Order: sequence, then C-alpha cells, then structure tokens
Amino acid sequence: MRLLIAVLASTALLLAMALGTSSCARTPSPELPDPEAAVPAEVEEAVEVAEEEEPDGPDPMEYEIRQGMRRAEIEEVLGQPTHIGQDRHGRTHCLYSIGEYWRSVLYDRRGRAVEWHP
Repeated sequence: MRLLIAVLASTALLLAMALGTSSCARTPSPELPDPEAAVPAEVEEAVEVAEEEEPDGPDPMEYEIRQGMRRAEIEEVLGQPTHIGQDRHGRTHCLYSIGEYWRSVLYDRRGRAVEWHP
C-alpha cells in the first residue's frame, strides 16, 4: 500500500513538473532596491561620526602594567576579567579580552600584579 502511494505521488509530481505547474502558488518576487540609490551624504556623515569616536583613557593594549599594581587599578583600564582562575599557591590568574586580543595578569594573594603578558 505504501509503495502504491509513493508511486502515485511521484507520478503526480513528474506530471506537474512536465506541465510547468506546481502545487505552490507562484507569487511575484518583490522589487529589490537599487544598491546605487543610497544617498552618499548620509553614508559620508555616518563614516565621519564613526571616525570621530575615540575611546576614553589609555589604549588597553599599550597600558603599562607594573609590579605591585592593585587589581582595581588594572581593571579601570582593562575592564572586568573574562576568565578567572586560581593556582595552588593562592595566586589569581585573570584573562582580559580586548577586542580580538587577550591580556593575562597574575595577582598574588594580596591582589597585587606579579606577572603579566600582553
């Protein structure tokens, strides 16, 4: 019975394709806007606004971390750490995500920077 239904369905599909009709109602495709129709002044203005915005404060990738700096000082520039871990000596390892780059800082038990990697 299933074989008979499958044969009938495939035959109906082949017949519909041969006649150029389908079970789906054809709807006209919507007109797409012309890509050249963008207003250049608006585009230039958006580019100018994007270029004017500069981040406040020092560049996080060029910020100099020194031995003994407090964690709060470093987080003011680098932001909150993305990953935090702790080793068996009680030191805290923090990873800071800066765009597509990472900075790694190792803090001692008192929360002072001991080691860092740009």
